[in-house]
Amino acid sequence: MGGLVEDRRDLADGAGDGCQRPDLCGPGARIAGGRLATVQAGRMKLLGKIMASGLGTGYLPVAPGTWGSAAVLAVYLMVAWARGGERLASGGERLALDLTVTMGAVAALSGVWCVLLGDFVERVWGGEDPGKCTLDEWAGQAVALLWLPLPATAGEFTGVVIVGVSAFLAFRVFDILKPPPARWAEKLPSGWGVLADDLVAGVYANAIVRLGVLAFFPAG
Repeated sequence: MGGLVEDRRDLADGAGDGCQRPDLCGPGARIAGGRLATVQAGRMKLLGKIMASGLGTGYLPVAPGTWGSAAVLAVYLMVAWARGGERLASGGERLALDLTVTMGAVAALSGVWCVLLGDFVERVWGGEDPGKCTLDEWAGQAVALLWLPLPATAGEFTGVVIVGVSAFLAFRVFDILKPPPARWAEKLPSGWGVLADDLVAGVYANAIVRLGVLAFFPAG
């Protein structure tokens, strides 16, 4: 009898909401829906962490920012290897374009997601520009590698390695030193502050490496 009364109450609850199926919108369904929402929220949070950490590079030990930059350098070198370093012997224009398109895409995607996830990373990991967030290093390192001249060295692929490693080291130095206006840029709100100082460091690194290649490899 008690069970029948409870069923009637559940039905009444459902009818009050305009629902004729208490199994779909009664208290049990609401509990299940709440659990589903919790699971979905947990999955979205995990996805946000994976993206914000630069595909997990932010969780690597010692210097997560360096690992984030190294991941972009690895992409740069893999593209050069796949496209054929031998093209450097003929000036490398096509290879330089391939690399620039790739780095431009990395910079754009990383930058956009860094801004979008700015509030999320500060809420989840705490503080401004938390170390686990390496999307900013991904974007900054990609900017450092944009459209750099490639020296036609005897080793073919060696030219790409020289430029790539130089841009990597230069970016890490400028990212740490934060020359003007990087200090000002990191004070911007939310994700903009997380991203902007790394973009400034990337521009500095790109300029230095570009001048170095033109000075030491004038035929590149």
